[in-house]
Amino acid sequence: MRILIKFAFCLVVLSFSVIVLGAPSNELTTFVNNSIKQLNESTLKIPYFEKAEVDEVQTISTINGNDLYLCWLKNKEGRVGYIAVAESSGSFNIIAFSATTAEPDYFLKNLKINGLPKKQLNLSTAKQVSFIENVPLVATAKTTIGTDPIEISEIAASLSSILNYIQNENKILFFGYNGSGGDPQYVIRSERNSANTRRPDNPDWKSFTEEAKEAIERENIPKGQTPEQKTESRVQQRKIIKPIIRRRLLNPDNSRERLQVLANEDSFIVNLTKTQVSSGMKNAILLQQDYLDGNISNLKENIELFLRTRGRTVKIDTIPFEKIQLDSLPAILIGPDNVAGILLGFIDIDNERFASVFLPNTGSPIIMTRTEKTRQIHLEAGLPAEPNLEEDEEYQRILKLAKEAEIARRKLFEEKGLPDPKPKSVEQRIHEGLEKAKATEDNTIIAEDKKSELPKGFENGIHIINCSFFSSWQVLSISNIQIGDNW
Repeated sequence: MRILIKFAFCLVVLSFSVIVLGAPSNELTTFVNNSIKQLNESTLKIPYFEKAEVDEVQTISTINGNDLYLCWLKNKEGRVGYIAVAESSGSFNIIAFSATTAEPDYFLKNLKINGLPKKQLNLSTAKQVSFIENVPLVATAKTTIGTDPIEISEIAASLSSILNYIQNENKILFFGYNGSGGDPQYVIRSERNSANTRRPDNPDWKSFTEEAKEAIERENIPKGQTPEQKTESRVQQRKIIKPIIRRRLLNPDNSRERLQVLANEDSFIVNLTKTQVSSGMKNAILLQQDYLDGNISNLKENIELFLRTRGRTVKIDTIPFEKIQLDSLPAILIGPDNVAGILLGFIDIDNERFASVFLPNTGSPIIMTRTEKTRQIHLEAGLPAEPNLEEDEEYQRILKLAKEAEIARRKLFEEKGLPDPKPKSVEQRIHEGLEKAKATEDNTIIAEDKKSELPKGFENGIHIINCSFFSSWQVLSISNIQIGDNW
């Protein structure tokens, strides 16, 4: 799930050294181990740091005369995270820390160190100032569109996180229309004007499905016989209908049409991603392939275009990191060379402000079987992990009806003197059916986005980073989403 980003430049770098693994100095080891002890005494409570100690140290670089070290931590279970430390004239300062075990050096190199705190911080004073929970943590990944390999960028993953959070919190439909409700604006419009829910009266009007089918047939694309040929056929079909989707979303005839086109836009991405990716990752792929042009300077315009295709307007502010306000969170944090993440909150440590940031390159989805997911749903609902069919009233009701039908069927065959084509009992056939269904669920793998939460989130790609080193970073916030004039 990790993507190694090579940087073309470093900010204010006077010298840059190759990463070196080696035994840490006694002073650095003592400092880091004492920092772990202080964190465990604070209200922050990172469970993965309990009984942790320095494992090994990487020398990252020297910036403005400060040596930057990545100190990996371990306990008896193995590696549990890191603490990044800057050293100047024999004095150590905490730059960042996390229970994440993915490589963080790509963004650590992009922090701008102009000056270090005047004193060594007492980490036992760490306290949470703010934190936004339930933000989908969309990770980056290598996947495919058809047969073409692609990598989800941190910008696309971060934008998917923010938009999915807004969709869930504010009931604004951006992704994944599947025929159900969720966005009250569609309900309001259907109640006000029935024309929004039916086909226009114009006899020459064509639905999206009709127009797309005609466009594909004109190109005479072979359907293909092999799986690879069928995939390539779908890729070609998507290229043909992509401009039709864009035009109809920007200027739909009614609400019903926009919903239909949104469903088709989503399904084409889902059908062309082979790697096991989460819904948030699929949304990131859609954004990256169809709306983001790859130029960070055009990000505001790209987002505005995406919102217009959803019939909305939006207020987008891009400001220096130090000017961010708490009521703007969550927001997208953008650093040099397209490094990006989600700014989730702030922590105060000895009067020094630290930021809680999710970095998509260090995150990963939850991978589980459908059986495991079903068990999780049962347990969250206060039900047994495995249903007891003997006590399940619905199962017993169905079984009773099946037995009655079985008796009637067998009687009919006996009266006609015919052999019974189903000699197995109802119970046996149902049992075999359940076993077959269970085997299918055991072998069906699903992926879900993790969500921001405390304290568990510290292992899910969330890093605690000293705010004073973000002086060259920008924050993009999305707010004030309104109904557009192209609804």
